[in-house]
Amino acid sequence: MPGRLLGALLLILVLGLEQGSSSVLNDVGRFEGDTHTIAELNDLDMELEQDSVPADVCKKIKDEFKAVEKKSMAEAKREKPNSLQKGIKVVAFQILQHGKSSIADESKVRRTLQNEACVNRAIGDICKKSSVLNLLGIAASGEERISICREKVLQCLKHRPLGSVECPDKSKEEARFRTIDGTCNNVRRPLFGAAHTPFRRVQPADYEDKVSSPRVAESGDKLPNARNVSRFVHARNANRKNPDSPTLTHLAMNWGQFMDHDVTLAEEQECDCETLNSTEPECFNVKVPSDDDVFQRRDVTFFQVIRDAPHGFIAECSPGPREHTNTITAFIDASNVYGSSEEEAEHLRTPDGRMRIMKTRHGCPLGDLLPAQTDPEIPCVSRDPNRPCFIAGDERVNENQGLMSVHTLFVREHNRIAEFFGKNTDWEAEQIYQETRRIVGAELQVITYNEFLPLLLSPRTIRKNNLALLKGSRYFNGYNSGVNAQVSQAFSAAAFRFGHSLVQEEFLRFTQEGFEHKCSKDSEYTPIPVLDFGNPTYLYDKCNGGVDAIFRGLVKSPAAKVDGRFSSSVQENLFRGPGDLSDLIAINIQRGRERGVPSYTTYRNTFCKITPKVNNFEDLKNAGIGEKDINNLKSQYQSVQDIDLFVGALNASISLLLIQPANDVEVQPGPGQAQRANGLRICQWNVQRLTDSKLEEIRSLLTLPGNEHDRLDILILSETFCTQKVPDSFFNTDGYQLHRKDRMGKSGGGILVFVNNSLQAKRRGDLEAEDLDLLWLEVCPYKSRRSLFIGGVYRPPSFRVADDKRLGKNVENVHLLNKEIILLGDINIDFLCTIKLQKHPFIKMLQNLNMSQLVMEITRPLSKTCLDHIWSSHPERLINERLLSTGMSDHLPTIVTRTYKGVQQNKTEHTTITYRDIKNLNKEQFIAALKEAPWDSVFIFDDPYDVVDAWFQSGLRKFHSTETALIRLVDQLLFDLDKNKALGIVFIDYKMAFDLIDHGMFLENLKAYGHSTVDIYADDTTLSLSSDVTNGLTAMSSALQQDLGDVSRWSAANKMVTNAAKTKCLLVTGKRMLCKLDNCSLELKPANSDIEQVDGQKLLGVTIDKHLSFNVHGVEELCKKLSQRIAVLRKIRRFIPIEQRRLYYNAMIKQVMLYGSTI
Repeated sequence: MPGRLLGALLLILVLGLEQGSSSVLNDVGRFEGDTHTIAELNDLDMELEQDSVPADVCKKIKDEFKAVEKKSMAEAKREKPNSLQKGIKVVAFQILQHGKSSIADESKVRRTLQNEACVNRAIGDICKKSSVLNLLGIAASGEERISICREKVLQCLKHRPLGSVECPDKSKEEARFRTIDGTCNNVRRPLFGAAHTPFRRVQPADYEDKVSSPRVAESGDKLPNARNVSRFVHARNANRKNPDSPTLTHLAMNWGQFMDHDVTLAEEQECDCETLNSTEPECFNVKVPSDDDVFQRRDVTFFQVIRDAPHGFIAECSPGPREHTNTITAFIDASNVYGSSEEEAEHLRTPDGRMRIMKTRHGCPLGDLLPAQTDPEIPCVSRDPNRPCFIAGDERVNENQGLMSVHTLFVREHNRIAEFFGKNTDWEAEQIYQETRRIVGAELQVITYNEFLPLLLSPRTIRKNNLALLKGSRYFNGYNSGVNAQVSQAFSAAAFRFGHSLVQEEFLRFTQEGFEHKCSKDSEYTPIPVLDFGNPTYLYDKCNGGVDAIFRGLVKSPAAKVDGRFSSSVQENLFRGPGDLSDLIAINIQRGRERGVPSYTTYRNTFCKITPKVNNFEDLKNAGIGEKDINNLKSQYQSVQDIDLFVGALNASISLLLIQPANDVEVQPGPGQAQRANGLRICQWNVQRLTDSKLEEIRSLLTLPGNEHDRLDILILSETFCTQKVPDSFFNTDGYQLHRKDRMGKSGGGILVFVNNSLQAKRRGDLEAEDLDLLWLEVCPYKSRRSLFIGGVYRPPSFRVADDKRLGKNVENVHLLNKEIILLGDINIDFLCTIKLQKHPFIKMLQNLNMSQLVMEITRPLSKTCLDHIWSSHPERLINERLLSTGMSDHLPTIVTRTYKGVQQNKTEHTTITYRDIKNLNKEQFIAALKEAPWDSVFIFDDPYDVVDAWFQSGLRKFHSTETALIRLVDQLLFDLDKNKALGIVFIDYKMAFDLIDHGMFLENLKAYGHSTVDIYADDTTLSLSSDVTNGLTAMSSALQQDLGDVSRWSAANKMVTNAAKTKCLLVTGKRMLCKLDNCSLELKPANSDIEQVDGQKLLGVTIDKHLSFNVHGVEELCKKLSQRIAVLRKIRRFIPIEQRRLYYNAMIKQVMLYGSTI
């Protein structure tokens, strides 16, 4: 799985998808009043690079503004009259891509443009005054002085009234449902996330005049032509074919588009931009360069770009930079299914609570389709009245056939659920509709956060930004009304547009059996060209499977790889209407500029705070951008500070295996990375079939120019599937020698090793076994005279015990040569599953050789397992680097550096915090120990409760107790007895264990977990081992004795003493198995003293016997104890109040009666 496709860009993405409250109230209409300001809708903690202006200075600036405001407004009205442009019609592509309702009323736009002109004039007049310049303390000269002044003046005048909305009181049941337009979802701030509110900014707007003119270069010149940037920086692949993503399907592209249409839709405006040199300032067309043969030969000389409509504020001459309106709700609430206004919602639903559909008339089981578009003013690509375009909650539903199919799926889902409610409840139609809408919105959230985002973001980023949904029946209780759910400008205009790189040239279609055949047996389903934008007729195509065939194609066919390149369908053949061909990538770049989105370096350095910062073109290497792409950027941009956010972030996202990428948010150098130049860098990676495209990318990465310490010395590829038919020359790579072990027939995976020519290495075929996927090298590290063995291994999941023993024996034979060993490979044993590890023969053999495993995090995100291991006989000499995503395999590469000198902090395998005497705790030592703790073994879990669950810990946990610990043990006992296995159990007792602990700390913790008072708490520790004992108890006794030794050593290190007299052992066999054993003695000896073996032992208040009969802990004992306590209750009932009697009953009778009943 790709772990970090977009790094810094995707942080903006995920911050743009903040979920709001699910407790909402109904719509009450348009906004009036002035209780909200633009500052409230933007992030309150938005960091400004410029110095803030003192409050007393701002007060004087406001007075200056008021003095010129009326005069400026009068001049603005003369400059920009309020009359409409004559003869202007909405451009076809605006309706096709955005619909009619998202196009702003022209009179409102003109009034807003007047306001902007007023602000520009007023600020210009203010900044001409020397008194104001001196007041602001501006020391610069010329144009720079005026620019700084405008910036500082706007800081003082940024509070702009937006309006308000009143949230009426509603019942609890009515408040269950979100309003259709998103208002009052946040009752304290009703406009947060609502439709028709401005996009928020996480960085100050970057306009040339600080108000509305599109961004320019840092020097003041125009930015490079957007089409040239698209051509030369995002040039198409040499073979004009995008490589496939190995992990993302084409549905990932369409799901991203579908979700984008749930949260963002910028308001557009009508404008005459049909000539290249239009005098209308709201035109921002892209000129096609004269040497651009792709478009010039088709007589396309420019791409029409109309600036998004400015957001209309209430007050005249409202100071501040131009903002833009999001016309739909910013919440993931399925507004793309239901609409963002009451009018839309009513038009799409039926009186019985279902959604409107269209039944096909073709006599073919195509299923229900979306309702037909019947508005004659809205153009449709289809001219067939029997195959009309569709309508849905979002106006862009007809953009492509994949998107139409996803829309169709969720309308069908609504009707499926609504039909269930209609048959099984007595609800009215309104309740059926609202409850179903609520469920569908939740489905979109779960799919997005549980399935979509984990494909794009690393587990670290998801964990750090709290993007993982809670598991099980737990509910989120961290709602914060101060969080603005509105989508950011950067997300809308740049970040989420990364999905355009996922677009393939065509949509494939499949039958239910997965074949691409048509009506006849031999012919195939015809693919749908992506460049056939807006054509709905394919969904009516009964002979090619309709919606179902398209959807199967989305699931079965791969998306294009995110590599900074784009398919011709979006870069060269974007069809936006009759006679309108354009480049979507150039339009993306132009859109960011006209909306004042700051540069890539501004977001990277200031917002994302990624270190090291990028201050020049050479620094881009730290962002994971290759030399070729840096040169392309240099050819277009004057300064690195000019690079557009979309361009820079997408280039930085290209998969780089060898360089620590700086595009992951707040990446800091890992432990020991500063020493990388002083070591041997080794990488192991399961490539899952080495294809031409994978080899080409691996080769380019191996030969990447730059710092030599960023280069790999040894690259081990496993599961290559290479055979002898492929010559060595096919793999030749400059600067590297090749070693290979091909797969054997149809078995094995195949191993390929690239070794840097400057390294002394030789193949040790004499140590290898022909039937094992294991290749050994003897390597002499730099600056070292002593060689070591490096092994590349692939262990198939089909290995049996005998195979594991042969593999382990091979490693043991190498170990006997008395040299350092590093074994790397895909072992197919999950190192995060402690239960499997304890029993696995191959792992035990490696551990018996005193080898340690260094990788402690997920290496295969698809299954959330750690299958790729690095085993070393000298782990103190190795630095394990962070796993990196490549996007070419669902395994992550593991990288390790073997240093010239041992790393001091790794001399021991783990640092364990053992401070038990809280009263005498040394704070500094405790903090230091925390820093050295093996946190990777904790961070692999999404939920902290899963951590202690994996460690069989029940104490101090919600919903866990001594009883749940007993249930776990007894269930395991019964399970093993059913499998004819016996269990050896050791009940360990410690002397004065609780004297070392501050009891107050325990009492406070237990109180926090729901206990009002605590008098006693058990410290029982139990070892258990199940085994087949038909051949005797020797193996079981030996294993338990070894574990006892580990416990003794840990106890001694923690100053705890085991009480040998009270430590007992028990053999649980059941009556049936007992008769088959000749000897039932375990013969365990801790610290040179025998452990007494008993027939039954009390554990946590319950007696467990060897037959698991629970006779000792039976009815007679309970009855005797209860009888005594009830008698006491009868005697005291006359003397104490009822409350105390109830307390006595709950503490002394009820708990005895119920405890252990579940067992």
